[in-house]
Amino acid sequence: MNVRDLHPNIKLRLGVGFVQRLLGIMLMPLMVIHLAALYGAAAAGVLTMVVAAAGIASNFLGGHLADVHGRKPLMVAGEVGAALTFGLLALANSPWWQSGPVTFVLFLLNTCLASAATPAADAMMIDVSTPETRTLVYTINYWSINLAFTAGALIGGFFYGEHFTLLLTAAALLSAVTALVVRWWIAESAPESAKEQAAGVAAMLRGYLAVSRDRVFLRLVGAAILTRAVEVQIGYYIAVRLADEFPEQALAGLERWFPAVDGVAMLGILRAVNTALVVVFALFTGSMFRRLPDRVRLYAGIAVFTAGYMVLAVSNSGWILIAGAVVFTLGDHERAGQAGHPGRPRRPGRPHQVPGRLRPGAAPRPARRLAVRDRGGVPVPGRHEPALRGRRSRRHPRLPLPAAAARGPPGRRRAGPRRRGPEPAGRRARPERSHVMTHPRTAGRLLMVMPYEQLVRKAVEAGFRVWSVWDPKLRPAAYLDQVAAHSEELLLTDFEDEAALRALVARAAREHRVDHVLHLGSERSMAPVVAEAEALGLSPNTAASVRLLNDKHAMRALLNAAGVSVVRVREAAGLAEVEPVLAEFGLPAVVKPTNSAGSRGVALVRTAADLAEWAERVKAAGIEGPFIVEEFLRGPEFSVETLSVGGAHQVVGITAKQTSGPPGFVETGHVHPAPLDPADAQAIRSTVTALLDLSGFAFGPAHTEVILTPAGPRVVESQARLGGDRIPLLVEVATGFDLEAAIFRGLAGEDVRAPAAHRYASVGFFRLPAGRLESVEGVDALKALDHVHAVHFPYGPGDVLPLTTDSGTRHGYAVVDAPSPAEAADRIAAAHAALRARTTPIPKEAL
Repeated sequence: MNVRDLHPNIKLRLGVGFVQRLLGIMLMPLMVIHLAALYGAAAAGVLTMVVAAAGIASNFLGGHLADVHGRKPLMVAGEVGAALTFGLLALANSPWWQSGPVTFVLFLLNTCLASAATPAADAMMIDVSTPETRTLVYTINYWSINLAFTAGALIGGFFYGEHFTLLLTAAALLSAVTALVVRWWIAESAPESAKEQAAGVAAMLRGYLAVSRDRVFLRLVGAAILTRAVEVQIGYYIAVRLADEFPEQALAGLERWFPAVDGVAMLGILRAVNTALVVVFALFTGSMFRRLPDRVRLYAGIAVFTAGYMVLAVSNSGWILIAGAVVFTLGDHERAGQAGHPGRPRRPGRPHQVPGRLRPGAAPRPARRLAVRDRGGVPVPGRHEPALRGRRSRRHPRLPLPAAAARGPPGRRRAGPRRRGPEPAGRRARPERSHVMTHPRTAGRLLMVMPYEQLVRKAVEAGFRVWSVWDPKLRPAAYLDQVAAHSEELLLTDFEDEAALRALVARAAREHRVDHVLHLGSERSMAPVVAEAEALGLSPNTAASVRLLNDKHAMRALLNAAGVSVVRVREAAGLAEVEPVLAEFGLPAVVKPTNSAGSRGVALVRTAADLAEWAERVKAAGIEGPFIVEEFLRGPEFSVETLSVGGAHQVVGITAKQTSGPPGFVETGHVHPAPLDPADAQAIRSTVTALLDLSGFAFGPAHTEVILTPAGPRVVESQARLGGDRIPLLVEVATGFDLEAAIFRGLAGEDVRAPAAHRYASVGFFRLPAGRLESVEGVDALKALDHVHAVHFPYGPGDVLPLTTDSGTRHGYAVVDAPSPAEAADRIAAAHAALRARTTPIPKEAL
């Protein structure tokens, strides 16, 4: 990755940002000094507080407006406003006209406009960058910040006295140029999921109220405010003090370059020294102090940082002030490096991170062997276990191992050498691995129930330590080996035994001191896990909110009571009650289980024969009810993928669904993003987010299916999990956004936003004639095509292809990308034609 490969918005934004920072660092401290000269230090302090408070309020408002109206309008308004206010400031401080009140009002307006535009500019950088490019982007941004700090401080310091009007005029011209650049060359980048948010003060306050529920975040904000209160004094109190008290003097040894330095020039030198040393310390102090514990470095950095600022607050000696700048910069560097300082330039290659997150380039910790447990949670003998108290640690091999610990407690075996030969029945060996992505600083500890392999891997990549729980009946041993390879420990139990499942969750959560319990798998085992996690205080969602989404009857009752997506519905407790309910309800109607997925047990009933065929099918599938009977909704079908963090819901995308139609409505394909009229897309987004709000769902992915009827969108069903049918892959192909990884990035505190799609992605499912497969061709040829992203056909000659009656009995799929929905459909059709399979019929009972 190099600069040429970056999005054009990023390159232009870096240039515009450099100019903005240059002007800010050059002029803002001078404005405070100027107000002090006009009104005195005390009055200037009050006026500066008013400006700062207005800037904070504008920043909050700008963050909301950037989501509602997009990034570009706010950025243009900010640059145009800066050009106008700087120009008028130059006029109000010119030889022809000087006005203190006008200067203050214009300073206030300039600060408000700049503060309102800042969130939009920062969000644009996130919108058009990817995790792969952000290291490069923030490295460039880092050097740009430091160059702007150095140049702005020196220019402002040495030109303030006799050239203040000229500085303001130059600032107006530069702002006008950047306004033209933003207007004509920077493209809008706000994703549709951001623009869907409601406008108005109430909506803004609700959004910030959701953020305020994060106590860790609030503590970080409080610490940052206190630190910032000290840090900004170099541009406020210290700036005014030096302008008033610092005697003009020559710096010994630098007389040739600085024959006479006044207070304002000294301020510029101090800021330039600070910025230059940040770069130097970033290159060397990491290796100098890396042996010290993080907490020691943090507290020592705070102490040194404070001492340096104390010097700047009282001294009037040039060299002593420079020494103080060196001291507080060193302390600031160590403090920021350990605490994730939000307000200073970052070290090269390190974008701002949530404390405790993986630092780019950090060495992975040594791999550790994992325990595999049987269904009751008891360790399988012969497997290696994570280090426990009193046991030998793989990280600290010299730790003495007491004899009692070597024997281990009753029911446990000490970690020993790998068992050779076949594994005893009912026990599974953990596969060897050459490395594992683990980190010395973790985002937290997760207990994940029914986690798919890629979810565990992506959680670990996000910095979490993961303990996994699976039912060995549900996946082959080879798949569970893959889960174990990324987990700290794999625990096995029977998901149908709810009491045992809850007991294992509680025991594992306490034993491993986990921070969160997540269930992102099938709905069938989700309810007991979320209920237990809520009882432990470890669930990001309430059990009630998850039930309101997963239970189709509860969801329908919730929506109907709120007057949202109203659909006629009746419940039937068992199979025998469906027929009398239908007789009263009227035909046609849709019948389906209240707790099921993948089109299992769903049918459109138009006649008594349809009802009999459906009843036979659900009996064969072992579905006992309860069931619901709903009115038949006519219109195209869509699925909506959302990601909720802190109660705020982001619509990641809308996918168009293709089905086999009645009676079974088996999904045959999807295309993302759905080709929709903007008004229809907005109506669907609003309906889905209303459902999530009504349910109280707070965190995680949700998959909601919607039919766009002539009367508007109607929710069909929703689940508190990721969508199936490779929809997350379609989102990633079309947008570059990894929805699965975003779950854990959001849980770790990152701001995750889905960008707009730049192409289309489609999946088509193979539905071949049922029977014994004699031969198959074309799979390898399909995989070799550039526009094909995935092909799955898990059958070979001699296998039996089942009759397709639901999502679980389809025969495979192909995922493609295309520049348009029509071309995507053509490529899926070509994939179907390329798979040449020959089957022979067999008796129905053998299928």
